[in-house]
Amino acid sequence: MGDHIFELGAKDGRFIRTGGVYVLTRKRWDQTTEALYVGQADVIASAVGPGHPVWRDAMALGLSGLLVVLEDDPDRRRRFAVALESTLAPVLNGRKAGQTATLPGAFCKSAPPALESVRH
Repeated sequence: MGDHIFELGAKDGRFIRTGGVYVLTRKRWDQTTEALYVGQADVIASAVGPGHPVWRDAMALGLSGLLVVLEDDPDRRRRFAVALESTLAPVLNGRKAGQTATLPGAFCKSAPPALESVRH
């Protein structure tokens, strides 16, 4: 799973016609990347875009990017999405006060260590 991680512009999900986990992101004032929402889909292109239930809220929060992890296996995809959501606690997934949603700087190179068990 870790070999197929892509960082895209927010509107580029329409080009991904396979299954995977996606993270809607924004750049913060300090140039770190913040996760706004974690989701999963059988076909990224049909899930990510203006028709998405949180798209308008994400745009209002400064949506600027999309991280995509390609994974066709629904069980592995679900486990990875749950682990990411738990680790990142994005605001549009219902983050609780005091939790952080800042992504590790090297996220696009490899999944965070806490997620290693669901990558393989």
